[in-house]
Amino acid sequence: MLVNVASGVIIDRREAESAARQLGVTMISAEVHSPEGLDAAFHTLADDRVQAVIVLTDGMFFMERQRIAELAAATRLPAFYAFREHVDAGGLIS
Repeated sequence: MLVNVASGVIIDRREAESAARQLGVTMISAEVHSPEGLDAAFHTLADDRVQAVIVLTDGMFFMERQRIAELAAATRLPAFYAFREHVDAGGLIS
């Protein structure tokens, strides 16, 4: 799960973590503070061999949607997004 800890919005994160627990799924978070942390976050998720990435609803992630889609493709990680615009920018599914 890609999380912008600088935004202060944690409701979606809590809900995703709760759903993962109920389903018995291990949730691994990659926390970023700014757009400069996106590369490292995706490489960390790839190194951890996650099966998919959930990109939480966030203004920075929306603004960086093209770059996030490119990073997901480069690291060969399927990513799921909240908005159609992420798919329009090259993301897998919203």
